Amino acid sequence: MVRTASDLRDVFQKNAIHESWETVYRRDRSQQLFNERLLARILGQLALPIGSSVLDAGCGTGEHTLRLAGFGFRCVGVDLSRSVLEKAKERAQAEGLTGRVSFLCNDLAELPFADASFDAVHCRGVVMHMPYWERGIAELCRVLRPGGKLVLLEANDGALASWLVRLVRLVRKGESRMVHTSGGLEFWVTREGEAPLTRVANIRSLTQALLKHGVCIKARLATEFFDLNRFPRGLARGAALLFNRLWFRLRLPARPSFGNALIGEKTASAPGSREQGLGEALRS
Repeated sequence: MVRTASDLRDVFQKNAIHESWETVYRRDRSQQLFNERLLARILGQLALPIGSSVLDAGCGTGEHTLRLAGFGFRCVGVDLSRSVLEKAKERAQAEGLTGRVSFLCNDLAELPFADASFDAVHCRGVVMHMPYWERGIAELCRVLRPGGKLVLLEANDGALASWLVRLVRLVRKGESRMVHTSGGLEFWVTREGEAPLTRVANIRSLTQALLKHGVCIKARLATEFFDLNRFPRGLARGAALLFNRLWFRLRLPARPSFGNALIGEKTASAPGSREQGLGEALRS
């Protein structure tokens, strides 16, 4: 079982995992348009000044890093995999964005930046693969300046799809090992080409962890109703994507949606601030 940063680094050097994610979440043109609209809506919530410094934590091949740089921000992408970072650098050069972006191979749980280094932190679908997720959250909050904005996109264990998985597991054993934890539902696999751990987060626990480090939740958005990775390529996945786009376009609630975006702000501790931030997340 993967437990350490060294274990994870070894796993994520394998191109098969990244290729699988690229195929499901990025290659389809409709999904690309969806990703662009999602980021635009999130940035509308953040209202960051042009030139702000942004950390893209777990940047992979740099797709979101380069999108952020395209909006005029100065970006640093961090990832465990050297091979995907080389691809990210090539993409930055091809798009003429090398002056606004840089990339670094590092574990998110031990970031090499000083406290309060960034105006914003963007982390999409990364903490879910970290066994030591609380350490990752602590580091993302540490490097964020007071008043800075944090965007965390994770799966939601309270979603309708998550409850359906629980029901199916009552009558049929899955290919992965499902573990109930305080942080959410953990799915462990040993198959080549897949991340060894995927956590479907308990939003209350995630929100409390952020609040512990001074980040108060200001908004919770639905990003995708269904996880596309659970659908085979072709008509089934296309139909799920269309439904996701409709749910997003209509701005329907985040609570029953599998994909959630938590948008927070790092604030000074104040009486009631923790309860307020938790309430915002749980009401959405």
